Amino acid sequence: MQDWRGARKHIVRIYNPIAVDRAEPVANEKTLAARPPTVIALGRLVSQKDRATLIEAMALLPRTDARLLVYGEGPEQPALSQLAERLGIAGRIDWCGYVNDPWNAYAAARCFVLSSQNEAFGNVVVEALASGIPVVGGPAEILDAGRFGTLVPIGDPVALSDAITRALDQPGDPGPRLARAHDFAAPTIAARYLALFEEILSA
Repeated sequence: MQDWRGARKHIVRIYNPIAVDRAEPVANEKTLAARPPTVIALGRLVSQKDRATLIEAMALLPRTDARLLVYGEGPEQPALSQLAERLGIAGRIDWCGYVNDPWNAYAAARCFVLSSQNEAFGNVVVEALASGIPVVGGPAEILDAGRFGTLVPIGDPVALSDAITRALDQPGDPGPRLARAHDFAAPTIAARYLALFEEILSA
């Protein structure tokens, strides 16, 4: 803003549009709670995503029936696999690789986790919300300071494990999550751009 000498009052934030219409939203909390206790994570296997903390959190879960499905590829996978072996939970983790269309993954999960150290935006968080599943971790901006998901301290496996446990045991009403996801839907974002253009042209 300083480089462009722009006034803060003239800055407008419009979010990325997400294809939430492609989601397969869960019908209700009862249906969600009936799913297997599956936790999913999506994204490249790089240090910034901090999958190590997620694996440590899974090892701390009191319920040993929970499984972690990791979608993505990257240079960290060998080290992460070794960590899972050392912690004794390698048999509870599926390395699913890259998927071009992740909607089926969300539709089968009971909980989504983002353990990243930082995120520019986090499309996967909106995708999870659009599927109606509880979100653990992620940008406070998308989750509205925790209204639509659980915020946890970065790099804290104990806090992350506690939050995952709560999400699995009490997945909650998907309705508010679905409503929040539509704030990022393509028609919603397009309408905001059109409103901005009209405001500029009429000034």
